[in-house]
Amino acid sequence: MATARPGAIRSVRSSPIVVSLFLGLVWTWMAGAHTISKPARDIAGNQTTSTPASVTVVNGSVEPSAVGQWEGPFSLPMPPVHLLLQRTGQVLMFDESTGGSGATLWDAATGTFTPVPTASNLFCAGHTALADGRSIVIGGHLDAYRGIPDTNLFDPMTRTWSRAADMTFARWYPTATTLPNGRVLATSGWITPGQLADTPEVYDPKANSWTGLTAATRSNPMYSFMFVLPDGTVFNAGPDVQTRRLDVATQAWTDVGGSLITGHSAVMYEPGKVMKSGTFAAVDNPGPSVHARTVFIDLNLANPSWREGAPMAFPRSYHNLVLLPDGTVLVVGGGRTQDGYNVSQAVHEAELWDPATQAWSTMAPMQRPRLHHSTALLLADGRVVSAGGEVLGGSYREENAEIYSPPYLFRGPRPTITSVPPSVQYGARFFLETANAPDIARVSLIRTGLVTHGFNQNQRYLRLTFTPSANGLDVQAPLEAKTAPPGDYMLFVVNSNGVPSVGQFVNIGGPTGDSQPPSAPANLVASLAGGSVGLSWDASTDDVGVTHYNVHRATVSGFTPTVGNRIGQPSTTNFTDADLPNGTYFYVVTAGDGSGNASPPSNQVTVSVQPDITVTPTALAFGNVVVKTNSAYRVVTVSNDGTASLSIGTVTQGGTNRNQFSTANDSCSGRTLARGQACTVSVRFSPTTRGLKTATLVISSNDPDENPVAVQLTGTGTRR
Repeated sequence: MATARPGAIRSVRSSPIVVSLFLGLVWTWMAGAHTISKPARDIAGNQTTSTPASVTVVNGSVEPSAVGQWEGPFSLPMPPVHLLLQRTGQVLMFDESTGGSGATLWDAATGTFTPVPTASNLFCAGHTALADGRSIVIGGHLDAYRGIPDTNLFDPMTRTWSRAADMTFARWYPTATTLPNGRVLATSGWITPGQLADTPEVYDPKANSWTGLTAATRSNPMYSFMFVLPDGTVFNAGPDVQTRRLDVATQAWTDVGGSLITGHSAVMYEPGKVMKSGTFAAVDNPGPSVHARTVFIDLNLANPSWREGAPMAFPRSYHNLVLLPDGTVLVVGGGRTQDGYNVSQAVHEAELWDPATQAWSTMAPMQRPRLHHSTALLLADGRVVSAGGEVLGGSYREENAEIYSPPYLFRGPRPTITSVPPSVQYGARFFLETANAPDIARVSLIRTGLVTHGFNQNQRYLRLTFTPSANGLDVQAPLEAKTAPPGDYMLFVVNSNGVPSVGQFVNIGGPTGDSQPPSAPANLVASLAGGSVGLSWDASTDDVGVTHYNVHRATVSGFTPTVGNRIGQPSTTNFTDADLPNGTYFYVVTAGDGSGNASPPSNQVTVSVQPDITVTPTALAFGNVVVKTNSAYRVVTVSNDGTASLSIGTVTQGGTNRNQFSTANDSCSGRTLARGQACTVSVRFSPTTRGLKTATLVISSNDPDENPVAVQLTGTGTRR
């Protein structure tokens, strides 16, 4: 039981909870936010109402195994607006006041800080990671809404900065996205007030040069939510409501559709699957309200569309979404208003989103408000740091961080990774040494986080397939860079209790510098067997090596192979497409290498999967038969000479004299014949009057070309 006076209740954790106010009155609530007040009346009938009290009932337990646990706050030398996780496990940070000159490396394990200044003002820059593990920071701050064209590279091993080629356009609030070929896409950002950099640019680290995508010029929002999809295109999930994807090779944008909400943060929680939540807000132009809505989309579908799921428990702007090793998504911070500094409206409770149920669960509350300019990212030990928050010149300034341990860290011993290769190429199988192999339920990769203004421009989640073996796991690396752009990832193993190991840094696919696609597969041929299509082709060649093939199927000829019509990715030159329904199918195959390059398609093959009915004989002539006697039975055979199952309906007689003929020993009616099977039905003629009699034996089936089949029946009734 919790007892409090009106206006004094802050937050209690229990579900259901019984709250007792003055005068002995009692209410019972389930989890959630509640506002309560109490009317009072004197003996003369005068009435007044108490000041409202806010009660937040959080989850169902105070146990860390249910809601997790926060530590801190810990002092920082700044309120970091940018957090960039490095392959050393340290976090690079910089803020609004000092920009690049105040850039600092933070070691969360030891609590030490190392200054790593650079000349450019990196405040409001964009950033991602290169294939070799260096951080690339693009743009930055000249003044409000005035960007700079600077490109800065940070090497975590030497702790040094270097300047790279300038962009064509100055950018303030841009997004940086690592592409499958290891290059970096720059999107949007302010050049000057009122003028966004509408032309995307691509940085080539090998050539140290930028190339403008002039044909792709169009307005995109600042700090666009950009994600590389499994087909290699780049998806802009907001914060515009209208979403679109960019084909970098053709410089063409394609509208995907309205996303229902703006969202202040977004994640790609599985390859091609994106979720965003809450309300986008900007302190310079705050809107009137904030909501808790959550939407998601599966871009792997042929016709994707946004759908709305269960909302968060709390309305939020200025929040951060963080991917976790068990595949769930954590939301931290944010506020119920769009001003970005009203600490009384800060949301302290974290929430956890489960993609399997598409539902949120309320977690433990942090102590400090995390609003405008707050940050959050996943550390290699599986914990989440939430830091900063400030409005320059105002009283809201959080020079501190808190660290959250999710519930999975309180559910038993952690599995351990003894060893893993420091780098792995696409399509390879590698050995992960662990003493916990029999109990491992999941192997996950999470790209190192680089976050600012509520959006992590680098994080992405992949689940890897594996086979337990002696002393470890045999793990399949991602097949191509479209699924896992080259760079540093944290590799986790998760046991059957959902407890993750400490993550190990593994470089996937880089650096290679390979931009040469394989040759097209040749001599694609198809064969049919019982409704399954067997495909085979000649091997492709590549300057580095073919890692896999992409098998594509469609029902129209001349189709373009896409991720939406891809049905398999074998590593060998054969594939079986099993248990197909009846129809005509068209196939092509492309080859892929470890750098995400795809070959032109093979020749197209066509396969018809359908039954083919054959009936013998096609006519029965019974000749002369004495009236009121019976002829001998004659046999009609029905066979399936097609490539799919033949379903036969009821065998019937039709025609003027159908009652003069009868059937027996019918093994066909209602029968399904596999390819090559047959059935029979016997027919006899039994005339009741003299003269020529005609009828038909009608056999219906699912043969698309011959349905029904009619066997002509004739006979003449005679005197003795």
